[in-house]
Amino acid sequence: MSDLIATLAMHVQHNPDRVALVDGDEKVSLSQLWQKVRALAFVLSNAGVKHGDRVAIIGPNTQEWVQVYLAAMASGAVAVPLNPDLRGADLAALIRHAEADVVFADISARVVEDLITHLPEVTWLAKSKRFTGRCIALSEIEHEFAPEVSGALTDLGCILYTSGTSGAPKGVMLSHVSLLQNAIDVADYLELSSADVSLALLPFYYSFGNSVLVTHLLSGARLVFGASLMYPEKLMALVEAEGVTGLAGVPTLFQLLLKRDLLSDIRWRSLRYVAQAGGALSAPAAERLSAALPWCKIFVMYGQTEATARICYLSPEYLLEKPGSVGWPMPDTCVQIRDEHGEHLPAGEVGQIWVRGPGLMQGYWRNKLATDKVLIDGWLRTGDMGEMDSRGFLYIRGRRSDMLKVSGQRLHPQEIEAVISELPEVSECAVDGVDDEVLGQVPRVFVVLKPDAELSPQALLRYCRSQLVGWKVPRYVEMIGALPKTGSGKVQRNMLAELLSHVPKITGSEKGNL
Repeated sequence: MSDLIATLAMHVQHNPDRVALVDGDEKVSLSQLWQKVRALAFVLSNAGVKHGDRVAIIGPNTQEWVQVYLAAMASGAVAVPLNPDLRGADLAALIRHAEADVVFADISARVVEDLITHLPEVTWLAKSKRFTGRCIALSEIEHEFAPEVSGALTDLGCILYTSGTSGAPKGVMLSHVSLLQNAIDVADYLELSSADVSLALLPFYYSFGNSVLVTHLLSGARLVFGASLMYPEKLMALVEAEGVTGLAGVPTLFQLLLKRDLLSDIRWRSLRYVAQAGGALSAPAAERLSAALPWCKIFVMYGQTEATARICYLSPEYLLEKPGSVGWPMPDTCVQIRDEHGEHLPAGEVGQIWVRGPGLMQGYWRNKLATDKVLIDGWLRTGDMGEMDSRGFLYIRGRRSDMLKVSGQRLHPQEIEAVISELPEVSECAVDGVDDEVLGQVPRVFVVLKPDAELSPQALLRYCRSQLVGWKVPRYVEMIGALPKTGSGKVQRNMLAELLSHVPKITGSEKGNL
């Protein structure tokens, strides 16, 4: 039995009536969740699920999702969360790749029926019996109790598929001990307790969202489902009604909250902390967030799926003193900046971030070639570029694969994006490279303006020339309505070029001169 399951059992023993999950109008106590998890674990065992088998989970954040996730671990199986927004063909490919024989599907009946035709051998789990083929309805499961499953903490507990922003998704293998240790460390610096209540805004198939789930289960804290930025009034009503103390999100979440001036609402007063990861938090955004929530502890974090979510975090007291930093490494985690040859670089120099610690993945599922490229002598080559200052604070300088080579010099898009994001008219932006016969590559920027804002490409270029050296100034400016993003809110930089043929421009484009 994994220690996460054992910890849940301990919480049940000490406080069985405490609410663990809030899903719409339904409040699920610890004892109710425990009963459902044990009952489903029994059903999975009877269905032939053995130690190490994979159980795929497809759906939005719900109490049933959590039930299946925990039941898979309680039965000795491996949980495999998948993005419910993927096309049927892509989901089928990932299910085959994971070799999952049991799949929980909380998606449209049409997509599931399509999946069933491609995967006739799979046993399906659903909230109710609404599909053809072999289907087990969670609503019909009797409260039988499965025997305890023996296993080691080093056993594989979960496979999280990367979002695929820089290529085909890969299955990241995380052990029970990696999930547990990372969650313990995060819960420690966030000072999580059973008194905390958090909005589960981030999807659980995403590393950050999965970390929110595990840390709160481990701490005996409460998770609230159903909030959405599409309905801000409902979101803030939920915050007030449930006394939400924690808000975790990616930069786009906080940009939207700040842009719509939603954080000035008094209903946020219950917040104790804010946790941000999944991209850089600019100095102006940090200042605005701090000013909007002066009573709140704001944590900036950095991590990777391959390192079980968290590598570094910046304590709230350094938020304004160290703008742009993601702080110091997690306990027992070592971070180094190395050059192209793997040599350690001194403070102040930019290189690739290498990590060693208890959170490292076991490797990529069924992909030894990719594993051997990033796991070297106990270290993880993250593929992220960064630098450390003299006090050991880490600064992210973007992805190595995103680097541009302009006139023989390396340039990271984030450097240009940080400058353009300072403009008050700009909501967000992203930079990629365009091949050039003379210069090799030149930068191109895609800009999304704030509602009702006006900014011409010519004016933007004039501003860039005042802030950047000539060869860093974008050669092309594309004004568009939205950036392509993954379900977790990360910009898909490799999809930017496709916008020119699929997404209408809202203002136009401009070619600048270097």
